Amino acid sequence: MSEEMVGLVRQMNREKPELQLLFQCAPFLIGYKISNLVVMPKCDWQKLNGVLYGSCIGRRILYGEKGKLTILLYHPDMLAAYLNDRGAREILWAEGYRAFDVESVLTAFIERYRESRRRGADFPHELGLLLGYPLEDVRGFISNKGKNSLYAGYWKVYANVPAKRSIFRQYESAKETLFTMMYQGIGLAEIIEICSKKEVSVSDYAR
Repeated sequence: MSEEMVGLVRQMNREKPELQLLFQCAPFLIGYKISNLVVMPKCDWQKLNGVLYGSCIGRRILYGEKGKLTILLYHPDMLAAYLNDRGAREILWAEGYRAFDVESVLTAFIERYRESRRRGADFPHELGLLLGYPLEDVRGFISNKGKNSLYAGYWKVYANVPAKRSIFRQYESAKETLFTMMYQGIGLAEIIEICSKKEVSVSDYAR
């Protein structure tokens, strides 16, 4: 994040749920990412639902603990297309999945995720698929048990580092764009609506 943007963020209420959501999910909200994990206080869940009401963003609670929720936000069509890829299905099959539609995968994954948290075990590795990470990196993470990555940014990279660095820079740009919009007084619900309209460039709102 640029020094100018850091200065803007410092002037804002960093405890605001809307700002926290932007901080965690800007690349997702702008449409660059298929999905995003969000960790937030339980008391903010109802407000988040209100902001997202009427949008095309799916949301599922993965786990609740110590007054906080871990939530998966996702673009249903994008996630469905990703899970329909042969490579993604091969990974899911190897992990024991036998149905590959979004609802079936999410239902099975949530059960596995909650069990792993209860036992204090590592999270199920297919989480990388639900987060839309490149298949080559999901495979690399699984086969290397999370070690030996070539680079780490928004995820651990196991192949094609220059391309992934370019993606990460795009994500940082998205974060700056949406923070600028909120600093200019545009509310989160309106930002989501703007981002959902593919014919509208968010850059028009962030000058």
